[in-house]
Amino acid sequence: GYQYSQGRSGIVWHKPTKDGSLPVPLTNFQARIVADVIHDNGLEKTHSFELEAGKAGTSRRFVIPAGRFASMNWVIENLGPQAIVYAGWSNKDHTRAAIQVLSGEVETRTVYVHTGWTKIEDNGWYYLHAGGSIGTEGTETLVDTQLSSKLSRFLIPDPPECEQLHEAIQDSLALLDLAPRHITFPLFAGIWRAVLGEPDLSIHISGTTGVFKSELAALIQSFFGAAFDARNLPGAWSHTGNSLEELAFVAKDAIIVIDDFAPAGSSYDIQRYHKEADRVFRAQGNRSGRGRLRPDGSQKDVHPPRGLIVSTGEDIPAGQSLRARILVLEITNGDINPDDLTKCQKESRDGNYVSVMAGFLKWAAPQLDELRSRLKDRIPELRHEASREGQHRRTPSIVAELYAAAEVFVDFVVDSGALDDEKTKELKSTCWEALGKAAAAQELHQRSSEPTTVFLDLLSAAIASGEAHIANPDGEVPEDSKPEALGWRSFSSGSGDFEREQWRPQGARVGWIEGDDLYLNGEAAFKAAQRMGTDIDRISIGMKTLFRRLREAGLLASWDKTRGKNTVRVHLQGSRRSVLHLRASYVVERAQRAQEAQEPSLDQKKGSLGPESGARNNSPAHVSDPHFRPKESPEGDSEPVHGASGTKGPIGPVSQPYNTGVIESVSEENLEEVKEWTG
Repeated sequence: GYQYSQGRSGIVWHKPTKDGSLPVPLTNFQARIVADVIHDNGLEKTHSFELEAGKAGTSRRFVIPAGRFASMNWVIENLGPQAIVYAGWSNKDHTRAAIQVLSGEVETRTVYVHTGWTKIEDNGWYYLHAGGSIGTEGTETLVDTQLSSKLSRFLIPDPPECEQLHEAIQDSLALLDLAPRHITFPLFAGIWRAVLGEPDLSIHISGTTGVFKSELAALIQSFFGAAFDARNLPGAWSHTGNSLEELAFVAKDAIIVIDDFAPAGSSYDIQRYHKEADRVFRAQGNRSGRGRLRPDGSQKDVHPPRGLIVSTGEDIPAGQSLRARILVLEITNGDINPDDLTKCQKESRDGNYVSVMAGFLKWAAPQLDELRSRLKDRIPELRHEASREGQHRRTPSIVAELYAAAEVFVDFVVDSGALDDEKTKELKSTCWEALGKAAAAQELHQRSSEPTTVFLDLLSAAIASGEAHIANPDGEVPEDSKPEALGWRSFSSGSGDFEREQWRPQGARVGWIEGDDLYLNGEAAFKAAQRMGTDIDRISIGMKTLFRRLREAGLLASWDKTRGKNTVRVHLQGSRRSVLHLRASYVVERAQRAQEAQEPSLDQKKGSLGPESGARNNSPAHVSDPHFRPKESPEGDSEPVHGASGTKGPIGPVSQPYNTGVIESVSEENLEEVKEWTG
């Protein structure tokens, strides 16, 4: 076989010839493989080689991916320009072979490159962090970890002894009073839900600048490392989507804060922010990653988020289905007292919060399988208790997951002896009530982004601003209603004795009004609403789907069951038309509010602010409209229904509106309205 040797002058190939072996210098440096390092990310394993190389009595150690070893392009990169692989058509291959042969038996070592739980055969569960791991006996040295710089602050100390643990737990519970409890309790419960593994929810803290939302998120993050603060958080929305996706994958069984969702700049920049948020939050909610291909066309392993994302921002990511995957917590000015915040930050820096985490991990390690099984069984029970008519289906699941995790934490507190039975019962009751308030507020965010609400708001804004108009059944100005609010404007014509006021329609005609009946030209109304929408505040579904949603939400006063159409046939402006039939109040009252907001009120003229302005009203239709009731019609009615404007087509049964009892505020005054959460 081939014979190689190496000395101070480098690696030599003893080339066999008919006259014996001929020494052929291959390099002017020495090198050997010290270890085969296996990097384990919890899903796949990759090999790297740790090499020791040098020349003239100096050497250094470095690690390269195993796939780069054969190319030898790592030589100059790691040893500098004086390191030479001599010229020759086969010298590079011989150098590679010589290093492998001369290295002898190579140590194999596994290094974990993610946080969170991993099971070591015959040794049980270990929680990985940047400084090593914690298991049943506390800090362990059985495994090696190597985390990226973004996760280098994930450092968990030795679990504290009994008295120290009790004090740390008391300090951590004081954090629950830093802000309103419907904000702090979901965040606190989210910590333990993240640690127990596989959450499918995210939390978004929203508020204007200066309300300490990043500081609050940093306190939650500091349960995983005392070095985390508002200026040193793992992620930021300014990072690329690929970077955030990989960060959420590597930060397994942990909170990962992504800070500062504040879309700004051009329309493209704003759209990019929302697109990245949609990608990250949707992946978290679905526990799925984006598929990718290797250069050879084969499929790479998918990297789904494996922790729990806590996001902060001045804005809320757009889209109803996206908001269903996140729990939105809104902070207002004054919710957090600066002095209380300073005290909590000191507790965080002193390591009290992360000490609680260390104690919890030691307690959970020997029974992790049992805790996860219990969580799996408990969540469906709580989901049923948390369900309310009209909620998005994901909201009860979010509540159930958070409360089930909070129950596990309370068990840890009880086992540690930090609280008595009465205090633990009070803690559980308060947590359930707080989560109920958070869920009630979540409903409003869901409704405000619901496509039918967005459509009605945008259409009303178009009418109020004069981008569209509504006429009477003959196509003339609707004198029974306020014309200005229906897209008409008054103009003077003539002069002197012949001067008179005339009403002129503005923009496209999108419908006709007769009493409380509004007949919309569906396509024209849809286009008008689309034009009013921005890149973010827009209708997220197609026209036909929207019409079906209007019927399902009980917003159509009638529809044609016989033909299976969401429209009805009505004689309008001299011809028979297929139109959407709504209660006029759904659109008119919105348009009137928007139109009045555009005009200076009497109060404003006197110097006061007057009524709130803005064409968009984020309140759901059935909250803002006292007339939110579909028109009654008998089951299976196939006879034409006659009206003053003509004959309507056959009208089928009308669905009932969803959950008209909506909580508009989560203040203490609304405590009665969440009593079904607290029993």
